[in-house]
Order: sequence, then C-alpha cells, then structure tokens
Amino acid sequence: MLSSNPYIQNLDNPYKGYVLLYVMHQGYFEGILQLRNATREIMDYVENEISRNKVHLAKTTNLKGGKDYYLGDNKFLLRLGKNLKSKFDGQLVSTSKLFSQNKQTSKEVHRVTVLFRYIPFKVGDIIEYRDRSVEVKRYGTKVEIKDNATNKRELLTYDEFLDRARLL
Repeated sequence: MLSSNPYIQNLDNPYKGYVLLYVMHQGYFEGILQLRNATREIMDYVENEISRNKVHLAKTTNLKGGKDYYLGDNKFLLRLGKNLKSKFDGQLVSTSKLFSQNKQTSKEVHRVTVLFRYIPFKVGDIIEYRDRSVEVKRYGTKVEIKDNATNKRELLTYDEFLDRARLL
C-alpha cells in the first residue's frame, strides 16, 4: 500500500510500517570508485554489485587507464572496495575529503574516493623485473619480491612494480 506522500513507501515490513526513502537528484554522488587496469570480469562484478544492491549510480567515466563510477552511498563504496581486494589481486587506496556540512545536523559530509588498481600477477608468479628473474612473494602496502639468483627480498611501490615487471 502506497502512502500519499511520494517520499514514503510501505515496504511490507510488519515491524517498521513506513520507511523513508531518500530521493537523490540525478547528478548526486557521495563517492567515486576508480578502477585502473581492470579486466572485463572486474567491471562486470562491480556493475552487478551496484545493480544488485540498488545503489544510486550518478555517472560513469571511461578513462584511458580504467573507469570511474560515481556512487550515492559511501558505506557501500568502502565495502565494495574491500570485496574487490579480497576477490581480485590489486592495490586498494581509500581517501576521504571534507565536502560540506549538513545544515540541519551540523555533521561533516565527506566524499570518499576508492582506488582499486588491478595487478595481473599472482603471488608465486615468476616474473622479469629489471632484467632479473624474481618471484612475487606478497602484496600489502608494497609489493615484496624475491630475487631467484641471490635470494634477496625487496619491497617495491606498486608504481615501480607495474612499470618494470613482465611475466616470464
């Protein structure tokens, strides 16, 4: 049963009655999901999660290195970033920027940006890095590699690693 108020809808929940639905204008977004070096599988996963959770998608932007999704829910955005990190190998960076202040509650409103950079190499892969054969040991805030000739370990930034690494 629908209420006469367009902002309130009965969701057939016997315990709560009426639930307030927030109406967002078409361009409204709370955060940005930035996908870089993403495969078609990753983009399909993200688009499926957005539609399955019925999150407001303000717009998408295709870029040379990937795609940006402008989403209307910060909590969903952060959860999606963690799910991407656990499901696919890659770098996850989350940042928050003060956007404004709510006029009614005086709470700060932040815009979140989540960057997910896919890495095509798996832990244990033997790759070529600076004309040496190295093994990928782990991903964290940096990438750890082990030189197969000298057995020395080295920590690299993701940018350093992606610029010079090639799969053997």
